[in-house]
Amino acid sequence: MSEPTAPNLQSLETERAAAEVLRRAEELACTVAEQIDASASVSEGREVSAIVAALGLSPQLVAAALVYPLVRDDLISINN
Repeated sequence: MSEPTAPNLQSLETERAAAEVLRRAEELACTVAEQIDASASVSEGREVSAIVAALGLSPQLVAAALVYPLVRDDLISINN
């Protein structure tokens, strides 16, 4: 088996970073749902993010779809 080339290594690091963004978005949604009555927004975000993921879009877009309803409904913001 050959060693990963520089472009492949960079791609792997990018994929790992994207997966971390998605993991943190999921963690945020769960935390918000536990702290305040955000179940409808969290459910909507999960439904939309599942569609985005099924379309094969990037993990960053999946994460954005997951948290968008929380931002739209003023349950979270960039300041908190």
